[in-house]
Amino acid sequence: APYLYRACILPIFSGGEDMKPETMHGLNFTTEYHKGGLRAEVGTFYNQLNDLVVLNPAIAQAYARGGLSDTYIFNNTGKVHLFGVEGSAQYQRRNLFANLNATWQRVVKHENYIVYKSQTYSTPAMHANLTVAGAPYRGTGNGFFDGGKLWLRGTTQFQTATYYPTIDLLRTMVMGDYATVMNRVAPQCVVGIGAIYEWKYLDINLSLKNLFNNNYHIGSMLSDGVPYAGRSFLAKVTVKF
Repeated sequence: APYLYRACILPIFSGGEDMKPETMHGLNFTTEYHKGGLRAEVGTFYNQLNDLVVLNPAIAQAYARGGLSDTYIFNNTGKVHLFGVEGSAQYQRRNLFANLNATWQRVVKHENYIVYKSQTYSTPAMHANLTVAGAPYRGTGNGFFDGGKLWLRGTTQFQTATYYPTIDLLRTMVMGDYATVMNRVAPQCVVGIGAIYEWKYLDINLSLKNLFNNNYHIGSMLSDGVPYAGRSFLAKVTVKF
């Protein structure tokens, strides 16, 4: 983003030639456990994010004084320190596979950055993913229907509530009144199902994503949110050489 904003000649996306890259320094500690078909990991992390791009609130005062000639819309003065815990577990057998991962994180320090309830905007405090797949049919022989293997799978994605502000650009730039509205995206649990039939050099993959057609979106500073895809169906045929 800094490279875009400092090169852009449009006033609403100006950032100045002195913008720097965004950076992150991280410290991680992880422990693992393995036994049979089970593999589990639990870890903690502490991340320091520096020079983050932020919208400059001074544009309102600058415009009220008669122009934006000496004030850029964006600068990268944001800083965030956050702490988190993440874990994953995987269990695998010949005809069974399960994978679970989850992350929890909390902002512990911030400067010149957009944070609400110890969360950065549009980032859930916790999110988790679960995938379970099983093979109820494993045929023998050479025929298509009696020589293949059928896998059935289910997926679940969960996240806690997220928050983000919407900026009234017209009011901010024309009237010189920097205005935002706080928005909340409710917790989400998105489910998907699918099936794969494997036979020699041919795979047939059917997927139904967002089974219950959840209506949710990710926050955006300049709009009312970018929607995620609703219920969708995907059919795929793969030929392996």
